[in-house]
Amino acid sequence: MGAPCSTEGPRCTRDGLGRRLISPSEDGSLGVWFPDGRGEFFDPTDGNARYTLLSTHRDHGQLRTPLQPGEVAVSVAFGAACSIVVRLQDFEEGELAARAVSLEQIQSGEPSLETRFGSLVTFGDPSRPANSIEGLAPGRYRVTLFVWSRTGAMLEESLVAWQLVDVLAVNTPVTFQVPTLHELRVVAPGLPAGATISLSAADLDEALRWGREPRIRELDAERRCTFDVLAAGTYVVEAEGLAEPTRVTVPGGEVTLPGRR
Repeated sequence: MGAPCSTEGPRCTRDGLGRRLISPSEDGSLGVWFPDGRGEFFDPTDGNARYTLLSTHRDHGQLRTPLQPGEVAVSVAFGAACSIVVRLQDFEEGELAARAVSLEQIQSGEPSLETRFGSLVTFGDPSRPANSIEGLAPGRYRVTLFVWSRTGAMLEESLVAWQLVDVLAVNTPVTFQVPTLHELRVVAPGLPAGATISLSAADLDEALRWGREPRIRELDAERRCTFDVLAAGTYVVEAEGLAEPTRVTVPGGEVTLPGRR
């Protein structure tokens, strides 16, 4: 089916991408126009600007359409919607989630409405280890499993596992084994209390690093902090004032950072 969208008379709003134009269509689809990675603000009257159209239909999923300079209208052909059924094995406790992002979108390097919010399912009840990601356009997706950690009012995520999946039909199965999760205690006697410590997974390729932020902690009065719910692997610890990042292996219990440079 086709869903025509036009920049004629859209309404302008603000979100995490800066300014965007929203064009609703009669069939229920929604077109979101946003800059093609070339700045936070744009002028809707600029005929040389480059945009990407993210089209979302309530029944047929999402499509991304790069626009040529000066192009102000486009027809989007939705196919039959696909879906993923994510199943967790050995899920006993915690707050986990799975997110699906198209590989085409990742490789384009464009900003994403889905990066934090869409194409996501959560798991909090071990008696319900399966959940569905609905409304996906056919294609290849990177499906990541991550665990959430609450620190005060902040909600952080830690990557647990990932798969590349060809999604060409409904109920495409994806199974993750939930690993044992660990704590890492960081001691930094050479840094002041309140200093910021960051932790990120080491050696991720650009596709996995895309859209991810390091986890942050502040040193307490004893110059200590703790990162929890970490999958086994290699991580990088960084802090302002250190000569270089420190690579650590989890599980490892505790690591002591060197003093200031």
